[in-house]
Amino acid sequence: MRKLLPEFELLDTQFWQLRANKDVDQDFLRKIRDHILLCEHIAGSEEERSIITRTTYWWRKRASLFGMDLNPKLLSGSTKTREEIEANDRIFLRSLHIAADGPPEDGKDGAL
Repeated sequence: MRKLLPEFELLDTQFWQLRANKDVDQDFLRKIRDHILLCEHIAGSEEERSIITRTTYWWRKRASLFGMDLNPKLLSGSTKTREEIEANDRIFLRSLHIAADGPPEDGKDGAL
């Protein structure tokens, strides 16, 4: 059995805190959610995946009381209007090859 990475040791500690429901509030749940998402990207062993699975289970149980979910579409916040899209947003979207404004009404391609 190999030694766990510090990220997974912390996630395991958070699991036990969630399970015991000690000092669990929305800020704590947000931190764990972000930590779960990080660990999902770096998990390599079955033990690491097991820690993610059981922590996610208890996270969902506790977060449901606050109306929170792990669904990334629900985590991103409200959609910006055309007027609210900033220059940095446009640069980021352009790097993804996504038009920030969508197809304009004048028939042009909507390219940034």
